[in-house]
Amino acid sequence: MSKQIVMVSLEDLVPTDHMYRRFSDLWKFEGVQSQLRDVEKDNNYRC
Repeated sequence: MSKQIVMVSLEDLVPTDHMYRRFSDLWKFEGVQSQLRDVEKDNNYRC
C-alpha cells in the first residue's frame, strides 16, 4: 500500500460567496492570535 501527500489550499476549497469569507472579513483574528500566543507561551504549548 502506498501513501500519497495531497496539498490543498483553503482559498481553493472555500467558494468566493461562502459565509466564512464574509465572517473572516468582519472578524479580526489578530486579537485572538495575540491572546493565544500568551496562553501558548505560559503553558509551554507550540503550534
